[in-house]
Amino acid sequence: APAERAPHHPAASPRARRVARELGVNWTQIQGGGKTGRVRERDVRAAAGPAPAQTAVSPLRKTIAERMTASLRSTAPVTLTTTADASNLVSLRNQFKTAAASGDDVIPGYTDFLVKLAAAALQKHPLLSARWTNAEITPSTSLDIGIAVDTERGLLVPVVRNAPNLSMRQVAASTRDLAERARGGTLQSSEMQGGVFTITNLGAFGVDAFTPIINYPQCAILGVGRIQRRPVASDDRIMICEQVTLSLTFDHRIVDGAPAARFLQTLSQMLENPGPWLMP
Repeated sequence: APAERAPHHPAASPRARRVARELGVNWTQIQGGGKTGRVRERDVRAAAGPAPAQTAVSPLRKTIAERMTASLRSTAPVTLTTTADASNLVSLRNQFKTAAASGDDVIPGYTDFLVKLAAAALQKHPLLSARWTNAEITPSTSLDIGIAVDTERGLLVPVVRNAPNLSMRQVAASTRDLAERARGGTLQSSEMQGGVFTITNLGAFGVDAFTPIINYPQCAILGVGRIQRRPVASDDRIMICEQVTLSLTFDHRIVDGAPAARFLQTLSQMLENPGPWLMP
């Protein structure tokens, strides 16, 4: 039988081959425009299509970039992760839903509960709400908690003032108002200042654990994952419980690993039995 002939490919210049590799284009499928059908660089670029248009960086995006970079440059971040039983928290939120079914009351979200619980835990572990200023550790005078809000323009962190003295419905009303105005572009800059601790919740996106970046000059930030039903071993039995993963990033200059772990342990215990800690 006659030998099969190798498929014929057009010739291509070295520059055309290099550009094809960079752009992910199969140059052998291109109709060359050079002499004898030789594939040139311009042929490769034409086959790749127009380059994506560059987008100007907004002032907010520049501010976010500067703050994130300053945080990583100015802190010694360490992240601790733990899993807590959120069954009672889920049950408590369902009770709020039932109570509000016939009225106009705001139903607290899980971030709202964490604002109250984190404030209570910070009262027991105040070093986590301190900040490093001019080589000194400055304690906080008020437990104002920041909440990360995703907006079309970028990440904003409005602050819930004096969280320990608010009821759950007051916290929920405050976070809803702040989030709506953050997304609507009417939030004042003063409403994003003075926070001593930040909470960021990615649970709605199916995320379990992550490494949040400290909202400098704060000491710590809490990352909250999704609440999911999972099997848990308890007293030689397997039970299905609502589990949530908490990720605490803290500044090791201000606080060591053991005190930070104790704070996270306290917060987890409060989350597992939230009722007594949610009263103003």
